[in-house]
Amino acid sequence: MEIAIKRDDYPSLIKTTMDTMIIDEKALNYKTKIGEGSESVVYSPDDKNAIKVFKLDKKKWLKNKYKKIELLSELQDESFEFAKALACDEDGRLFGTVTNKITSPERLKTYHNLLYLKDNILTTNLLIKAEEAIKRIHEQCSDEKIILGDIKTDNILINEENNPVFIDTDNYHYNSLEFDVVPAVVKLYENLYNCCSIGIDNDKFSFALMALQIYLCDSSIYRAASPCCYEALVDLLEISNEAKEKLNHIFSDKSDKPYIGEILSEFCKDKIISNENREKISKVF
Repeated sequence: MEIAIKRDDYPSLIKTTMDTMIIDEKALNYKTKIGEGSESVVYSPDDKNAIKVFKLDKKKWLKNKYKKIELLSELQDESFEFAKALACDEDGRLFGTVTNKITSPERLKTYHNLLYLKDNILTTNLLIKAEEAIKRIHEQCSDEKIILGDIKTDNILINEENNPVFIDTDNYHYNSLEFDVVPAVVKLYENLYNCCSIGIDNDKFSFALMALQIYLCDSSIYRAASPCCYEALVDLLEISNEAKEKLNHIFSDKSDKPYIGEILSEFCKDKIISNENREKISKVF
């Protein structure tokens, strides 16, 4: 099936094998709006569906985004909430995606809840499951150079079986920033990803950073810090020298980073940082 891209500036066609769902754009208004991010606005016109309307209109950006959405939707992995259809108007012009609306209270628990838990073993088990899911994306989509991207606590839910589920999987993160996005976005991500390139290493970096935020109950540890800041933080942790070396590799500008799962067992103990060293974190970042 060939469907015209919605934007008038780019009327060329793209090919897709995904199902499409005709959406009445009049139903997408301030009353049905449930969220907004840098890439899209999310609406929920009914009890079953969430409609994500893309903001950016660069032709190559949209083509790569739809390609990623299509490839990921074929995986059928329960650890991810993938788009179930592409949203289009009555003329068949694409403008976003359709996902299942998450309504169960149990599905609304995020990793933020773990910031208040004292059980590092529970935290570690969940993080190991989450990273295994990311590995599956890397392995199954290696030929297409697809990465998960936008890894953060807001985008991971915990389902009824206490397993992690990733949402917002239709972000535009590919294995590079070579495709045509708006210059402001390129500059933003060049600044944010100063410690690694946009690729599998970026997913490893982001996940490790999120893990430390959870274990340390400290969201002040942020992405755009220089490598020396992360090195100073790692030095404060009460973990083995081998684990510190791997963490420093992950947070450095070196390539072929390890997955943090290789050392997560080090974080199962009750305390990974002393109260004295914890106070020093704010001085580092």
